[in-house]
Amino acid sequence: MGRIIRTIKIKKDPEGPGKEVTAIFDTGAERSYVKRSKLPDDVTCQPIAGFTSGLGGKDHQIQERCILNAEIEKLPFDISAHPIENIGIIDGEDIDVIVGATTMEEWDIRPLPKKKELDLTGLKKREFTEL
Repeated sequence: MGRIIRTIKIKKDPEGPGKEVTAIFDTGAERSYVKRSKLPDDVTCQPIAGFTSGLGGKDHQIQERCILNAEIEKLPFDISAHPIENIGIIDGEDIDVIVGATTMEEWDIRPLPKKKELDLTGLKKREFTEL
């Protein structure tokens, strides 16, 4: 079984150009995280009740959360991500974003680890107007 690493765009404004970043879609992570240096310019993060998270062999003190607009294969979704200084290198890739299980469940993004792919069928179905 393989890890699923993809390029996504993150941005402050849904219509903005965004930054391409390397993301791992990790069902073992409940929450999502973003490398602080990859946050879009002028994004506003909100303070939260802090907690400690162990990532990349280190404990990180998490104190805030940012709402980011994201895009994969031109399909929009959003991420509630906690900024941290560094995530690390996974399978030779310098990871900028961890997309956790909560985000994948919310947007119906299904990992296919045997194929190292994502099933975006559920995300594609959201391309309709809600009433």
